[in-house]
Amino acid sequence: MKATVDVPSILGFDPADPGFLADPYAHYRRLDAAEALRRTPGGLWVTTSYELCGHVLRDARFGHHPEGIAQVPRRRSFLTLDPPDHTRLRRLVGKAFTARMVERLRPRVEAVVDELLADVRGEVDLLETLAYRYR
Repeated sequence: MKATVDVPSILGFDPADPGFLADPYAHYRRLDAAEALRRTPGGLWVTTSYELCGHVLRDARFGHHPEGIAQVPRRRSFLTLDPPDHTRLRRLVGKAFTARMVERLRPRVEAVVDELLADVRGEVDLLETLAYRYR
């Protein structure tokens, strides 16, 4: 059985709302005018301040598993781990993702993407057509 997620309650707005789609920047301007860190009903922290984002991303109090917030079940991922687990795993895989190694992968990645996009015409959902197929 597939679980449904109430996106507006998590984000604090409906990204599929026709008004939002017509002018998403009006929503962003309202957030920007507040110049604050806000919490959505779903427990996400939101800000439009670059400086504040930097502070939040470096503050352990804003980890992936803060206390008092219901956890949404999801695939266990390196990206959702907090230190020290994230730090330990990052150290282990970091040597495999040096600039030189990533550059060596470029021809293969380009070939796979070219193949996935070979028959694509017109408007396309890149997540469905490319990202989900590439993983």
